[in-house]
This record gives sequence, C-alpha cells and structure tokens, in this order.
Amino acid sequence: MNINISEEILKIFYTSHNLLAFSGGIDSSALFFILQDYGVFFDIAIVDYKKREQSKEEISYAQSLAKKYHKKCYVLESKTIDSDFEMEARNVRYNFFHKLLLQYDYNALIMAHHFDDKLEWFFMQFCRGAGLNTLLGFQAVESRSVQQHHYYLVRPLISYKKQDLLHYNQTHAIHFFYDKSNADCKYLRNFFRHEILAKLQNFSQGMQQSLEFLSNERELLYPKVIICHDYNLLYCKISDCKGNKHIIHIIDTLSKKMDYVMSKNQKKELHALFSNNMAEYAECVMGDRIIIAKNTTYLFVGLQPKWLMKMCLLENLENQNTFITLPKKIQKIFLQNNQQYFHNQEQSDISKQRKVSIYFRNDNNIPPLCSHASSVVLESPNLKSSYFIQLDSLLKCSVIIPKPHRELYRKAKIPPKIRLILFFNSLDIWG
Repeated sequence: MNINISEEILKIFYTSHNLLAFSGGIDSSALFFILQDYGVFFDIAIVDYKKREQSKEEISYAQSLAKKYHKKCYVLESKTIDSDFEMEARNVRYNFFHKLLLQYDYNALIMAHHFDDKLEWFFMQFCRGAGLNTLLGFQAVESRSVQQHHYYLVRPLISYKKQDLLHYNQTHAIHFFYDKSNADCKYLRNFFRHEILAKLQNFSQGMQQSLEFLSNERELLYPKVIICHDYNLLYCKISDCKGNKHIIHIIDTLSKKMDYVMSKNQKKELHALFSNNMAEYAECVMGDRIIIAKNTTYLFVGLQPKWLMKMCLLENLENQNTFITLPKKIQKIFLQNNQQYFHNQEQSDISKQRKVSIYFRNDNNIPPLCSHASSVVLESPNLKSSYFIQLDSLLKCSVIIPKPHRELYRKAKIPPKIRLILFFNSLDIWG
C-alpha cells in the first residue's frame, strides 16, 4: 500500500529545517524513505542507550543511510539508566533533540509515531484517569517551544497502523531492526501492546473512528481561543474561556507548547486555585519552571525568566565556555541586586572554585571573538565591562523591576509573577 503525507504536513516540511528522530526500527526506517520519496530535506538524530548489543548496528545503519543520502546524522550515547527506563529514556531523547533544535535552528521535529502508538497512549492514560486533552494526545501537528525557539512536532504516520508500515518496508525491501525489548511486558507500554491491544485488532477501524469523533467533540466542548504570544509568555482573554474546565484545558495546551506536561494533581490544584472568580488575580508556579496566572481580564502561561536564564547560562557552560555575554542594557538591573556575587578581578576567595566571566555587550547579536580551544575572549570592541563570578552564585542572581515599571504593572493589575516576564520581554534581550 502507499503511505501518503497530508498537504498540511508537506507544506510544513517544504518550508522548514527538518530533523527526523530515527531509531532504525520499522517505523522510522519506513518514514526515512517516505520522506525521501516526497523530496523532503531532513537530517537524522539517534540515541544509543547502550542496553542492547544490537544498538551498535543500529547506529552504524543510521550513519550509513545519512552518508548515502547526504544527510547529517547526530548520535548521542546515553548515560546508563538504572531505574524507570521508559521515562528517563524519553527525557534523554527529548533533551537531545531540543539541543539540536536550538543549536542548528531546526524548526520541525519529525516523529515516526503511528496509530498503534496513539491507541496505546489512549488506553494507558485512560487507565490512569486522564482528561480528554491528555487522552487525545499524539496529534499529527503540534506547535511547541523550547527556550524561545518555536518548532513543529510532526507525526506524518499517525493515521497508519504498524502493520501498514511493516508491509511498506517489505514491499520496498527496506532494511530495519527489531527491538527485542519491545516484547518485554515489564514495560507498561508493552503490556498494553501485547496483553490488551493485541486482542482488539479486529476493532481497530471502529476505535479509529471513535478517536476522530472524540477529537471533533473536543472542539465543541473546548472552543479555540485567540492566543497572544510575547516571547516566553502566552496569554488570552478570560472572556473567551467557557468556564473553569475550559481554562484548565487552555493552560494544559499552552504548557505543552512550552514543553511542560502537567500532572493530574497539578490540574486539580489549578482548578481549586482558579475557582474564586472574585479574586483580583491568582497565580502559581509549576515545577519551578512554568508560571500560570490570571487576572480579571487575561489568562497567562509563561516561562520563569530565572529558569530560562539558568538554562541559557548552563547551555553556554556545557559547551565548555568559561565566559558568558549578556546585553549591555541589562547590566544595571542585573548588577544592582547582586553586587555581593560579582568581582572586577579574580580574587583569592573564588580562585579555587569554578568561575565564569560575564561580559556586557552593546549589541545583542555580535558575539566576542574567542579562542574555542581555551574559551578565552581574545578581542571585541563591542565588549564594555567584564566581571568574574562563582558558578553557584551566578545561578542565585535575581533581578528587581525598576519602580516606573512596577507602578505600570500594578495599575494594570498584572499578577506579580507575570510582571518579571513582561519586564524582561520589554527589554527585547531574547533576540
């Protein structure tokens, strides 16, 4: 049979810088050649969890395909995962993909998920007691964001069954690997796959129609609203929301766009928090990362600026740099509340501990010239000030909003935790 990609998805592929999550299995091997047939340009990324001897062959296969078809192949050798393998492997995988998206400016992440995966997800979440938005995960196209970088997570095979992909591979003589661990029912997903869904194969067409009906009814139950986007802040009008359940649905959707998945308990907390419609505002922080708030006019979902700054700084340091550059315009607000951490010269009390240099530059987009071997700044007329700071102290730094801005936000009844996001965004430093 032919495997077709929708026009909507092809439009994304033809106008994006694409990265395919590859494993060498039935699904991703089929998708590799389907994308080739459609003339889609893409690179591939693969993770070696070092759990099976066969994984070395899978890496070699990925690299040989990339070489033959003139693609980049990114390989990550995972650290040993000792517990909760499925969850930790997913975290490793997506962290790797996100780094590649950021570093090489990919704006479409292509996954080889198929209908069987969608069905497994539905039953797993159904048994855990999930809501409609979670049950109907695995959409064909999802808009996501990671550290200010917006991308599409695309699943072009989501309407096809695994058997369809196997038949495609066999018909086109495509090589692929069987992952023997997929037969091990100690993993929850495999239990559902082999013990439950295997017995329902004769009803797959009916189940597919049921999921489509549920998706259509979700649109009636939770109408779409206009979402405003300001860097790392998403917001909409409260008047567009049809009650508390609709608000939680929107928060859940927007959080996923920022790559954060809320738990069932967190949703319950939000429901209780937002039940008081008479309050001037309500707000909370989820996972020390996502700020959720509302006032009488707007519903807000944003990334904590401190968390975002921390991620950006750690990304720099992971690349073995010993210096970080920041825009000159934030020098005053960055230093005024953190003087105790900064030093104009290397002092003895911090010389024995890991430290970094902070440079404040005039232009957001002009980096300093540096030696990549030593990560030492060599030259830059753009740099005006430099300071030394201990790494642990760097992550403790805070910012105080200037009084004029504080008054402006107070009069507009902006929830306090949202004010810092708005202030950072007003500086236009994210570039």
